[in-house]
Amino acid sequence: MSGLIKDEESFSDVVEPIVFEYLNTAGFERFKSSGRYRTYLRFLRIQQNKPDELNFNTFRVLGKGGFGIVNACRTYTTGRMYVMKSMYKKHIIKRNSKALCANEFNTLKSLDSPYTVNLKYSFMTKDSLVFIMDLCLGGDLRYWLEKNGKFEDERAKYYVCRTMMGLREIHQLNLVYRDLKPENILLDIDGRTRLSDMGLVTPIVEGMTGRSGTAGYIPPEALRGEVYDQTADWFALGCVAFEFLNGKSPYRSDAATKWLKDNPADEALPEADAENNDKKRKKNKTNVAVMRMPFEVLPWVTGACTEAQEFVKGLLVKDRETRLGKGGWEEIMNHSWLKDIHHGDLNDKNMIPFEPPPEGAHVPDEDDIGEFFDLGKEVKVAKDDFPEDKWTYVSPKAFGAEVVWYLKWKEAKEAAAAEHNPGERRRSSACALS
Repeated sequence: MSGLIKDEESFSDVVEPIVFEYLNTAGFERFKSSGRYRTYLRFLRIQQNKPDELNFNTFRVLGKGGFGIVNACRTYTTGRMYVMKSMYKKHIIKRNSKALCANEFNTLKSLDSPYTVNLKYSFMTKDSLVFIMDLCLGGDLRYWLEKNGKFEDERAKYYVCRTMMGLREIHQLNLVYRDLKPENILLDIDGRTRLSDMGLVTPIVEGMTGRSGTAGYIPPEALRGEVYDQTADWFALGCVAFEFLNGKSPYRSDAATKWLKDNPADEALPEADAENNDKKRKKNKTNVAVMRMPFEVLPWVTGACTEAQEFVKGLLVKDRETRLGKGGWEEIMNHSWLKDIHHGDLNDKNMIPFEPPPEGAHVPDEDDIGEFFDLGKEVKVAKDDFPEDKWTYVSPKAFGAEVVWYLKWKEAKEAAAAEHNPGERRRSSACALS
């Protein structure tokens, strides 16, 4: 990092009034003489600097996205672990996706929620746009569905509620998420979920139409070319809730395949989707099932509770005007299936109704993830395609949390050392900032 403020005394003049606001005079004087004041100034000075790739130690690959690779990483400043999402500029240019990446970036900067993956830093390298975000080593819910088959009622209910709260945070910014599916719901090591992948998030505008997302989760109104709104996300929530409880996506199940055979599609989608292509034909059939397949045909597992079925049925209503959630997230939270959950408890790890994931990274093996291919000279990137000042970011709140995390870690380390060496005087790293 190259320093933007080099003179410690002038920097101190800026910092002291801020710190003084939170400490009484005596406390502030003790803080300045504690030996930790200079450390605090050093961290604040670092916050003013531009992040770059030299600030991070990169570890194993965790996944592969549409534009690049996702790695685990650690900051050299504090040792805190994060996710590094590197999106190759050439792939963004080739797929004409600069606006898509800008949408994701702006959404991430606007979010600060325990229910979503949050942006900590961003910067550019010669070849990539880089986002540094929350690390969720618990894997995604697709991984756990494949491992467990389905989720028991309480676990499914917990995931549904946290996912709903993540969607609420996005909706409060006048945005719609549009890409809800188990793969985009990540689990942290304590077992709490976070919504990820904000690439398809877009502002709500009057008369909005179009189809974005994954087949089987896109609502009927969007498939028909009709106007849609934030209730599109509630339809997708119904799809994933069904999947949590039954282990299968409702419109990509064997029951959907059988229903389509017995009910030949008499409702055509736009010609662009009717090409002689197996993948597109399969997607087209899934979309027809979403638009026409009755709720009663869905393959519920034996023993699924009636309240859960009614909850999912309300979300999967094909008319957005009468869909559960049309009146807001409270309407969903007040459903009888969720009556025993208080949304204020959802971020308390002591309230998680199942064992958290065992330690380790619950992600595919690197060999299964594969490598990201290089476009070579096929695509050219102009200097003004990605202005550095537009893509450089440091979250002030996240940086402060990282510093506090580091000081607490250091204090715990010193305390452990003092236990092994009783004669050594213990020093506190964090008491002056508590």
